[in-house]
Amino acid sequence: MVASSTTAEAQQYEARTVAPQTPEHTAQGELMLGVTGAVFMGTAYAASVWAASQSHREGDKLMYVPLVGPFAAFVDRNVCTTPGCRGNIANETLPLVASSIAQATGLALIVIAASTPTTRVSPPAPAPASAHLTLHVLPATYDAGAGIAAFGTF
Repeated sequence: MVASSTTAEAQQYEARTVAPQTPEHTAQGELMLGVTGAVFMGTAYAASVWAASQSHREGDKLMYVPLVGPFAAFVDRNVCTTPGCRGNIANETLPLVASSIAQATGLALIVIAASTPTTRVSPPAPAPASAHLTLHVLPATYDAGAGIAAFGTF
């Protein structure tokens, strides 16, 4: 006769409180908005400066002026009277307007970031003990075998 016996023991685990962390509001949001505006405006301005340095048109030298330069070059192309100075509207003049709009958008983001007051909000008070989240994980046996059971208060 063969006899076998299995003993399962459960260990008691300490319940831990699970709560989401609440970061404080700092000036980082306004800083990131300002940096985004500077990158946006700087990239568009760098493209305008590169285009002005590569162009042989006299009116394109206006693109060295930030913000209004590409729009001024666009106006210069539309009022010119010499043959060939207008260029192709799809390939050459629409990017001038897009660059002006991008530079203006970047400047607007910088102004908004600089004019937004920074406020500090203290983190919320801890929740009462009855509202704490608890989680218990224990080994368990079932008809089909062993497993893990989890329960708690949420």
